[in-house]
Amino acid sequence: MIGWTLERVREALGAEAAGPLEGSIRGVSVDTRTMEPGALYVAIRGPRHDGHEFVRQAAERGAAAAVVSRGEAAPAGLPALTVSDTVAALGRLASAYRATLGAKVAGVTGSCGKTSTCRLIDAALSGSRRGTAARRSFNNAIGVPLTLLGAREEDAYVVCEIGTSGPGEIEPLSRLAAPDVALITLIGRAHLEKLIDVEGVRREKTRIYAGLREGGLALGPSSAPRVREDAPAGVRYETVGVERDADHRIRSVRTERTGTSFELDGERYRVPMAGEHSAVNAGFAVVAARELGADPASIAAGLEKARAPEMRFETSLVAGATIVNDAYNANPESVAAALRAFAGTCAGQRRIVVLGDMLEMGASAEAAHEEAIGLARDLAFDAIALVGPQMRAAAGRLNVRPAAAVDSVGGGGAEEIARLVRAGDAVLLKGSRGMALERVLEAWRASEPTGAGA
Repeated sequence: MIGWTLERVREALGAEAAGPLEGSIRGVSVDTRTMEPGALYVAIRGPRHDGHEFVRQAAERGAAAAVVSRGEAAPAGLPALTVSDTVAALGRLASAYRATLGAKVAGVTGSCGKTSTCRLIDAALSGSRRGTAARRSFNNAIGVPLTLLGAREEDAYVVCEIGTSGPGEIEPLSRLAAPDVALITLIGRAHLEKLIDVEGVRREKTRIYAGLREGGLALGPSSAPRVREDAPAGVRYETVGVERDADHRIRSVRTERTGTSFELDGERYRVPMAGEHSAVNAGFAVVAARELGADPASIAAGLEKARAPEMRFETSLVAGATIVNDAYNANPESVAAALRAFAGTCAGQRRIVVLGDMLEMGASAEAAHEEAIGLARDLAFDAIALVGPQMRAAAGRLNVRPAAAVDSVGGGGAEEIARLVRAGDAVLLKGSRGMALERVLEAWRASEPTGAGA
């Protein structure tokens, strides 16, 4: 974690200083609830909260200084560095710190699988070296700088997740991270409200290659051959996937509830995550980790210890039922992957699928929801439950009769769906974050079922 003097921080930010700049910082924080004493507090103005309202609290918690856009927000005694835009200042500080790091950096984007792949790269590397990886989904103009600023000077690697919700967001984050390996897990239909179509997604996602350091490696999915066209001239470009023409082809995939094994480039690997998509994510991790200096044996040992991020096909036994919580987010590709993985790993149990609306789909919403409902029907699950008007409407157009259908998990909706569940069942929760499908899990847990079922 960054430990610069306050004067060096001021120079990197080009900030005006109020108060004597003595001493140094121990890390950077944008949240007083988790801030450690000695940290530099950066006041960020967000859609719901303005960090300037918490500068005094930061001082009370032992902040070394504060970066603000309103100098008067800092109480007496707390050094203040005043800038016009605190988010931009956070990026400038991270860029300056990145330039001093000897660590190799992996940058990860994609329509789904970003966070899981970051976890897998970190696991693959951590067995033989020390490094830093993005915490949670730290993938925007605040999260990427925080990941870089959290790296230690002695780290051998840093793994950055880089996301987008609209055009023009990925390239500046990639240039900030300056990755030695930049990879795209998947080109799919996500954030179509702003990216419009898959071509728009491809154009935006491939901008991660713009920040590659000289001699760096660009990795892309073999399922999207046109990505190769967008790799800048002079960079090495290689593909990963199950397709026959992949440069690093994933073969002999075997998946079960407790994990997935596969072969890649003559070596066998296993990850404790279900589904063919987990093998693809792990394949990217293997190739990235090798590029960053790890050997196959340490990679294999590290992957065995990997853990899926929260709410990404997270499987738990709750009151006698197997609950697969994959409700962090959803787009057509991630829904299809989750449905197929669930179908393949929960055989022998009564299987219930709870599908929530996929948000931010723009003009593709109707077709995307029909595709999801159609696949769930074709996989012949024992019961389908729907949450959201778009899923309900799509089921009606396809003449699919769900076991339960509600507009939201509020107002008793979660409890209605939970009543479908019996002890011994397997339940998949899949939908966009805004649908809050985890409330179905909470309702089932709170029901104290007897096993008689509904």
